[in-house]
Amino acid sequence: MGMPSQYTLYSQDVCTLAINTLAQLPLKARGDHVEVRDLLHVLVVAAASRLSINQACHDLDGAPSAVTVLGDLARQLHDLDQLEEALNAL
Repeated sequence: MGMPSQYTLYSQDVCTLAINTLAQLPLKARGDHVEVRDLLHVLVVAAASRLSINQACHDLDGAPSAVTVLGDLARQLHDLDQLEEALNAL
């Protein structure tokens, strides 16, 4: 019998999986230059690195501003019960 295959899981793989999963939430980005994936990338990096949204936006190349991210999220996430249901479904 041969040895089982080994797999390496990289942080970028986990980040991509998290973004792809969260992309199913009913979120929208305002403006032409910001996409939902941009918002989610900031959120995932901030959560994984234990950073503020402001710091994550500053650290990520090409990220939208913290004002844009927080404004887009605040505009859409006012119904926390609905958000909880959507997250639980994922």
